[in-house]
Parts: sequence; structure tokens; C-alpha cells
Amino acid sequence: MATAFDLRPLNFGDHLSRGFALFLRRWVRIAQWYALTFLLPMTLVVLAMHVLIQPYDWMAAHQAEPSVLAASKYSAYYWLLRLISLAFSQWLAAAGVLYMTSRMYVGDEPGLAETARAVFKRAGHLTGTTLVHLLALSAILLVTFGPALLMAESGRRSDVVWAWVVGVCCSAPAAMVLALLYLGRFGLNLPCVMLDDADAASAFTRSAMLTKGLRLRLGMLFLVLMFLTGVPGLWFLLDVPGAVGRALLHSASWPLAGDLLSVAWQGLLGPVLWLPIVAYYFDQRSRKEGYDLAVMARNFGIEEADLLRHSMNSDLGYTPKGFTGQRGVRPLPVAQPVMAGAPQFSQRPPWPQPAVQAARPRVFRPPPRRGMP
Repeated sequence: MATAFDLRPLNFGDHLSRGFALFLRRWVRIAQWYALTFLLPMTLVVLAMHVLIQPYDWMAAHQAEPSVLAASKYSAYYWLLRLISLAFSQWLAAAGVLYMTSRMYVGDEPGLAETARAVFKRAGHLTGTTLVHLLALSAILLVTFGPALLMAESGRRSDVVWAWVVGVCCSAPAAMVLALLYLGRFGLNLPCVMLDDADAASAFTRSAMLTKGLRLRLGMLFLVLMFLTGVPGLWFLLDVPGAVGRALLHSASWPLAGDLLSVAWQGLLGPVLWLPIVAYYFDQRSRKEGYDLAVMARNFGIEEADLLRHSMNSDLGYTPKGFTGQRGVRPLPVAQPVMAGAPQFSQRPPWPQPAVQAARPRVFRPPPRRGMP
């Protein structure tokens, strides 16, 4: 059994360090899950789109690369590929990573089959939550970067320059602020569905309750992770090798190999985005709901349902099924308390008492004196 992390108040650096520690501890199993739920389907999607759309026919005709903003097969392929990869990475792949790493966080080691059963059991609510999440983030990007993209679409040099100015000075800061506010409040919606058994409607409410008081930290945590690892379709620091390899393969007229390399690199970095969020989730549950006390009580054989019945917190949620604390250790029997109003004994005990004989009165006789007959 793996060693569990201690449940204590954490700071911003602790969330990041514990997230990377989780990745390094079981990166093979996490990579296996991401290969099954992200890399394999995305490979099939890329192959199918290359056959059906043929987005790189301009290479065979030795033409210039078309703009991704112009109406063409290449731009349709470009945006569809990034939207589908974002949906796959934030859907079943992320849900499995959340379940797997949350169990590792408390000292368990779930397998791929157990993770798959837990994910597909919540597939409907995961789909609804992910859809709302993606629509909200897409609306933020569309509202903030829409004017700059429309200015760049005109094609005139002055408009393109002004589009860059508006995008850098206005659109990017506005998108960061709106994303910070949204993710800081609703960034735990997917963990709430996967780890708290919440449905798609109540996940946002529970996320707002858990993040209250430390929403800025969660939003900054998401932004830092996105700048480090990137998201599908956006490249940042750790995604530079994948972007460089894709550009080199495209220049060598191997576009399919370049796209597959980019998908594989995104699949490797994808889990890193969610692992610090797991540490933040347990930190908030310990702060607001006494989750550390619930774990200690479970090790002594007290179920979390009993804690709920004794009204610690009605919104405490549940622990993923299968976790039983220390395996092989039987809980000690707990003595039942004496009920109030129990029958009391009377003054005379119910058992028979031995008969007591009355003592005879003693007659006082003075002792005889010496010398007297």
C-alpha cells in the first residue's frame, strides 16, 4: 500500500509540489490511462480527418500555408482538431486522472479496471459538466479576442497592427481576468462530480462552496499550470518541444507525423494540469469539512456515514468506493452507551438475602474480687 500524504493546511507552493510528486510517483499508470482515453482516440481522429478533409493539399500544390482565420479546409481541420482534443483531455481522461490520483493521495493504488468502472459510472454527469465548462471558457475567449480577430480578418496592414495591439493590451488581460474569476469559483466542478458523487447541476454549487475564501489561489493555480503545460491547441513553456517537432515535420512535408507527435506530447503533459488541483481539493475539504478527521476516524473503524449522521456536515460528500482505510485491520468493538431512562434498582435487591438472627442481650456481671470466698 502506498504512503498517503499528510492532510494539513497547504500553501500555493505545496499544491504545485504535491501535484508533481503525484505525477512522478505513478507516472506510468497515469500515462497508461491517458494513452487509452486520449492518445488512442485522438490518433484515430487525426487519421480520419486527414483522410476525409485532406487539410494539407496545399503542400502538394506547393502553395503558401493558408490562414487559420480564412474559410478553408485547413482552418476547419485546425480548429476542429483543437476543440476535439480539448474535449477529450477535459472529459474521461481528466476524470480518470482525478479518481486515480485522489486514491493515491490517501494511500491506495487503484488499477485501470477500477478507474474505468468509476469513470463510466459517472459518464453522464461528466459529459454535462464538461460541456458547460467548455462553453463557458469558449464564450470568454470569443468575447475577449473576437474584436481583435475581426480586425485581423480585414487583411489590411494597419488593421492587422491594431489587431495585435488590441489583442495584447486589451483582449489578453481581459481573458485572464475573466478566466481567473470563473476558474477560481467553478474550477472544482469536475472533481466534485468524480470525487463527491455530485450531479452535473450541483457540481457548480459545491465547487463554489469549497472554493469560498481561496478562489484567487485556485484561479492562479490554473493559470500557472496552463502557462507551464499548456492546453490542447495552445502552446506554452513545457509544450515547446512538441511544437518544435511538429513544425520540423511539417517543413519536411510530413504533416501527419507532426500532428501525431503534437497529440502524443499533449497526452504526456495533460495529467500535470489536474494533479495540483487534487491537492487543492483535499486541502479545502480538510479546512471546511474536517476531512482529515474523517480519515482518522475511518482508520479507527468509524464510517463516514456515521459522522454525517452525527451532523458534522450534511454536505461532506463521500469517499470513493473501495477505500477501507488500513486493509486487513478489523475495527474494534465500540461499547454502547447506557440509554437514558433505564430502569433503576429498588432499595431492596431482587436476589434473596440471608436471614439475620437477633443478638441476645448480655447481662453485666462484675468480676469477682480477690480474697473473697
